[in-house]
Amino acid sequence: MISRPPSSDKGEIVMEEKIRTVSAEEYPIPVEGTPERFQAERRLLRKLDMRVMPTIVLIYIMNYIDRNAVTTARLKGLEQDLGLTDLQYNVVLSILYVSYCPAQIPSNMILNWITRPSLYIGLNVVVWGLLSTLTGVTKSYGGILTTRVLIGIPECAFYPGTVYLLSRWYTKKELAFRSAILFGGLLISNAFGSLMAAGILANMEGVLGIHAWRWLFFIEGSITMFIGFNTMWLLPDYPVNTRWMSSQERRLAQARLADDAGEADQDTIGDSPLQGLIMAVKDPKVWVFSIMTTAQLLGLSSISFFPTLTATLGFNTTVTLLLAAPPWILATIVCGFNAWHAVKRAAIIAIVNGIGNLGNLMGSYTWKSEWGPAYHQSMIISFVSLVFATVLALILRQWIIRDNKKLDADEKVALSELNHTRVEEAARLEGITLEQAMQRRKGFRYLY
Repeated sequence: MISRPPSSDKGEIVMEEKIRTVSAEEYPIPVEGTPERFQAERRLLRKLDMRVMPTIVLIYIMNYIDRNAVTTARLKGLEQDLGLTDLQYNVVLSILYVSYCPAQIPSNMILNWITRPSLYIGLNVVVWGLLSTLTGVTKSYGGILTTRVLIGIPECAFYPGTVYLLSRWYTKKELAFRSAILFGGLLISNAFGSLMAAGILANMEGVLGIHAWRWLFFIEGSITMFIGFNTMWLLPDYPVNTRWMSSQERRLAQARLADDAGEADQDTIGDSPLQGLIMAVKDPKVWVFSIMTTAQLLGLSSISFFPTLTATLGFNTTVTLLLAAPPWILATIVCGFNAWHAVKRAAIIAIVNGIGNLGNLMGSYTWKSEWGPAYHQSMIISFVSLVFATVLALILRQWIIRDNKKLDADEKVALSELNHTRVEEAARLEGITLEQAMQRRKGFRYLY
């Protein structure tokens, strides 16, 4: 349903003049369902997983380390050096989401015209790393406010863009576990961020006459920039134009997604980024998902204040940061096990993530210092938000079950005139007849 690179009259993706969709006749692949096909897909997944997943998890770790560096720097004098009040500190935390949330939708729509998402994502990682580094030289409320609002713009390209990119390579079932691994990067970043900050804040105070909290931004931002430059050649582009994939591997990647969905994973001539956005906005599930994500992130807003909350236990800065790590390591493990058990694309991802992060913005004001050290009011707000998110999740589950029953009752709903073109393309990619492709298309259902 979603935005893809522009399509030619023949329904082939036009990425570059010298790159086109490879055909079954030119680069034959093993027939679907055979042992040879199974082994070929395993090799493809192994190649993707070993190169792609470590890269995006590492980026995600640095994403949240950079974003939450302010909360750890607070323990070593950031507020005092910049003369911030409690309200100003909360504004510094929340202002990032003012630019981060609305910029996600246009950022993901830009992917329709960008043939090399690896370069787009990598460049944005470098830019936010640079802005994070510059945070260390700020000397006033206005200075840190400027860097924080600017950093939200390049950051907006990473998460929704990466999830969309992964959906162009992995099937629905495979994507569930990979997305959980990506989310695990968020959780483990809180552990790594605390451990890294503990070492920097404990050993860099006064080095070259610079306060340790400034070194925190210098070091973490520099690491992010280094990772960003490497991202440009480590991440894939699309299945039709990734340079480090062979022609057979590229066609296999297209064919397996076409088989998974029952139609070719690309736009037809009538599709456009604006049309994808309109379709997403009209889908009520998107808004329920967005509200659910907002409530969930509001309930998890303690993440941004975790070092401060841990400090209420009365230990010194180093011990406080070390104590902040274990809960996130456990949460990452649980997240992985849950995904292993489990469970319009570009626009929907951007809308849900963009609106959902308003929960982070609101959460910046729910952990007021005057409510400490018990923070009872904050805990109540978080608990109610998480309960609300859980209720919405259950509603969505029943909603999807109902839609699947409708598909069972009328298979023709899934074979509209628009989808017929995609089914034809799926047949071409697989090297099978249109009738065979339509039979596979009938098996499509929502996952929940």
